[in-house]
Order: sequence, then structure tokens, then C-alpha cells
Amino acid sequence: MNTADTSDSIEIQKVSLKLASKLIVHLVQNWQEEIKSEMKLWIQIVTYCCEDEQQTDLRLAAADVLVSVAPIFLTNQNLLLGLSDTLLLWKCVTQLLQSEEQIVRDAAAGVIRVALSQESIFRKKDPYPTVASLTAAELMPRAGQNGIGREAAEEEELSEITHPPLPLLEAF
Repeated sequence: MNTADTSDSIEIQKVSLKLASKLIVHLVQNWQEEIKSEMKLWIQIVTYCCEDEQQTDLRLAAADVLVSVAPIFLTNQNLLLGLSDTLLLWKCVTQLLQSEEQIVRDAAAGVIRVALSQESIFRKKDPYPTVASLTAAELMPRAGQNGIGREAAEEEELSEITHPPLPLLEAF
């Protein structure tokens, strides 16, 4: 992992980042003990590679790594890295999504695609979803069952979108 952090060659940094990421995933999946220091170093390297000042190729490599580790570290219901480190990686994702380079934004969007696919998998596993976990589209057919017509429910939803509650406007 030190190679990814100290090399001046972008190519070596990219390969080192990807290799270190695969190693970390392997260690976590096999529950190796005493890898906290390696995980912290890996997170620092990923964070460094996502910075705006880095070259596009390095930021692309970081986006690819984040996509590949998303099911394990970013969208896993068990926060294997802990809350603060998981949020740090999500911060990296948002930083890449705000990149000036379209190719970097597109690559980082892969994390969101993974997260959405994971969400749909979790929903399929949950036989008793709560109202909070349902989308508006899923609630619409149920609206007709509660005595509210589908058109009225759609109008009510549209009204909420075009006319948000006042406390929401006061925040701006």
C-alpha cells in the first residue's frame, strides 16, 4: 500500500490502488485479524486519489475501486468499516460525482447504480416493508384501497412536490 501512496507514476499508483483494494476486500471477507491499520491506510489512499487536484486517470481508478467495493463497504447493512470511515468513502463518491470531468462522474455513478441494485435486493428480501421503505409508485395502488381515488392521490402527491411544506422553504 505504501507504493500507491509514495510513487510519482500515475500508472503505478492506479495499479497499486486496485491491488490494495483487492487485498483489503480479501482480508475483510476472510475475517483476518489485526487489519485495522491497513484499512485506515487504504481509506487514506482512496481519499487521496479522489481529491480534485489528482489527475483524471487516478480519479477514474478511485471511482472503479469504489464501485468494486460498494457492496462490501458502502451498501452493506453491516458497516464493516464503521460509520465514520463509511461516510468518508461516501464523501469520496460525492466528490467524484462533482468532478469537472464527465468520465469521472460517469464512473462514480456506478456506485449509485450498485447502491440502487442492492436496495432492490433488500426490498425483495423484506416480506413486510414499512411505509417509509416504499416508494411513491409502490404506494399509489394502495391509495385506491384506502378510499382515496388514484387521481386524488396523484394530485395530492403533485401538490406536495410543487408546494412543499413551509418549514422546508424556511430552510432555504
